[in-house]
Amino acid sequence: MKKRGVFVFLVCIFICFNFFTAYGGTRVIGKAIPSDVVVEMNGVLMPSYAVNGEIGVIAEDLELCGFTVEYNNDERMLRLDYQKENQIITQSMLSDQIKLVTLNIYETDVKVNLSCGEAETEISSYNVGGETIVLVKDIGVFADVVWSDEKRVSVVMIPISNWTIDLPCRTFDDTLPLTEGVSHFTISMKKQQDGTWYTEAENEKYFEMCTLSGGTRRDLELRFGFYYFESLNVNIGGLQKMLGPMINERYQKLIHKDTTFANEHMNLLIDGEKKNVIFVKEQGGNNHVDYVFRFEGTTKNLEDIETIEIKFG
Repeated sequence: MKKRGVFVFLVCIFICFNFFTAYGGTRVIGKAIPSDVVVEMNGVLMPSYAVNGEIGVIAEDLELCGFTVEYNNDERMLRLDYQKENQIITQSMLSDQIKLVTLNIYETDVKVNLSCGEAETEISSYNVGGETIVLVKDIGVFADVVWSDEKRVSVVMIPISNWTIDLPCRTFDDTLPLTEGVSHFTISMKKQQDGTWYTEAENEKYFEMCTLSGGTRRDLELRFGFYYFESLNVNIGGLQKMLGPMINERYQKLIHKDTTFANEHMNLLIDGEKKNVIFVKEQGGNNHVDYVFRFEGTTKNLEDIETIEIKFG
């Protein structure tokens, strides 16, 4: 009987160990404290926890709020995917019968991937012993987050589609003026009631192509390029001289990581909100050179954007 008792005890230890290590480790690194803030996630009322001064919810519970929740132990990845056609299973997870308790936060190597529409990103997470807490502010990169007061926050997911819009540039009929020292350009676009764009631009005809792409927090990119014609090189000499110090990567070779000069002279505003430059690349071939400016992203779909302004120089 004594040996049998020892065996049962060891089995229990083994089960508990695997329960915790499936989502990470057993070393306690913090606390998740029950909060009186009510989170309304896609219309579903959820209890919340305070983690390091931020409000979070149990990630696995998001399955009741229109998310697909899947864990892959081989990848050590918890995936949270929201699509607008997903079903909302309940209207409230609040209950007077259930009292939340303070949870230990355990060290973990599990990562959380959040996707919404075509957009996705990795977000912070906290292992609380078989479940995971994610922060409202991190879910908010793909959502409309509104605090109605200090005790209630509404989170409505916004499925994001990747998009690209062609900006004004040169056409084959354009005759370029022989003006030397061009070192600036501007593009201003305003959406009209019929969905078309009213555009004003200066020096845009020096570009062979110019596009702006967005849709995710990471992939807001402005691309423009030139062909190396003798007359063009004279005209855009000032522009290329200005671009030179901004380049972080030239033909797949890292030059530097500083974006201070780029942010001083390249301004992109989406609906009046300035987006900071985070990386600049120069690339090309066949007598063509392209410049790629990466900016901090926006959670807006193209149809939700009203104005685009670009000022360089």
